Amino acid sequence: MQKLLLRIAEAAELASLGRSKAYELVATGEWPSVRIGRAVRVPRDGLIDWVERQRDMTEGTGDDHRLPR
Repeated sequence: MQKLLLRIAEAAELASLGRSKAYELVATGEWPSVRIGRAVRVPRDGLIDWVERQRDMTEGTGDDHRLPR
């Protein structure tokens, strides 16, 4: 079973980005995040949507190449 919420470091690894960049993306609101007490998590679906939007901006529509959830 896949996690619904990822730690920022896990989201960074999944997106093949550095931890610092991932924290920056969360801090600026570019990546969606959920706060549970002091913990900050990135929803897996939100991360996948962000990646698809980035790809669409660079490759055109690309709707037929959706990432698995």
